[in-house]
Amino acid sequence: MTKQESLEFKGIAILLMLLLHLFNTQERVAECTTFINFWNHKPLVFALSRVGSFCVPLYIFLSGYGFFTLYEKTQEHTMSPIRRSLKLLLNYWVVFAIFIPMGCIIAPEDYSLSTECILNFTTLINSYNYEWWFLFPYLLLVFTCKPFFRIIAQSSQKRAWTLISVTAIGYFLVYFLHFNQLGLCMMRIEQYFTLLFPFLCGAVFAKYQYIRIFSKQIMSKSYATIEVSLSLIIILLLRMTLGASILSSFIILFVIPLYLALPRGDLWQKMLRYFGKHSTNMWLTHTFFAYYLFHDYIYGLKYPPVMYITLVAASLLSSYIVDFIYQPLQRWLMPRLFSSK
Repeated sequence: MTKQESLEFKGIAILLMLLLHLFNTQERVAECTTFINFWNHKPLVFALSRVGSFCVPLYIFLSGYGFFTLYEKTQEHTMSPIRRSLKLLLNYWVVFAIFIPMGCIIAPEDYSLSTECILNFTTLINSYNYEWWFLFPYLLLVFTCKPFFRIIAQSSQKRAWTLISVTAIGYFLVYFLHFNQLGLCMMRIEQYFTLLFPFLCGAVFAKYQYIRIFSKQIMSKSYATIEVSLSLIIILLLRMTLGASILSSFIILFVIPLYLALPRGDLWQKMLRYFGKHSTNMWLTHTFFAYYLFHDYIYGLKYPPVMYITLVAASLLSSYIVDFIYQPLQRWLMPRLFSSK
């Protein structure tokens, strides 16, 4: 998978995330005016939102794939965990500095400059924006991935998949045992294992080039495009039907190579890469518009397509504002902090 293809998937992931967070509960859909139902007699937008559950596993798979590709080229991180984490945190803090003071004005009952604010600022808790939950466990992944990468790089294919199997067992255990009910520490452990499985799958796929091999084999067959398209449609329909999202981390292992095996127009790819470049900012900001600060404006639009387009536009505009501050700040700060690296 190339960097451009990875950026394309990030564009898909952020567009799915916004769809998910607008329509992922019956209560939210009840605030909308809907006309079309799925075959289970529930609104179509509710069924479509379940496809959005691919967004987090997709992001993390891409991270594992990209990180391992860099690791294998140099046997080290080309960027230290501290530097990589600080770039993401700096981006987060810029968003924090824009939206939390705004929240103190618009919704003072939910936002205040207190100890809770400090804990949110450090990512230890995410009470100011629940959708920031995977920031802390993601940072843990950045700091702990090297031993896993060493095992994958130096072991046989069978042993690499043994490691994946063990993490899959951990993934199911934390999901069904509900460790998150045992306090903040156990919740973080659950979140870490939730991300570890797709992250290491991305690393193994990068190591053995499964995507390239699969795509090459598929496209060598006659009627390949029709077969791949039907396979993707069936997978998406199944995901729209299923309730729990636990299988999403497994399903994307099939969706990614199938999608890349399809012919895709230049305009389509450019559009997705465009959103991919803004995906981090859109993730960090979109729920302030959808839920926390401007809920009544978004859901007051009533019609799902209008709501979705408005949320995408608002999140995209906020991304430009964030980048206006973040890009020059990180260009100035990072070389001064890591001038010797």
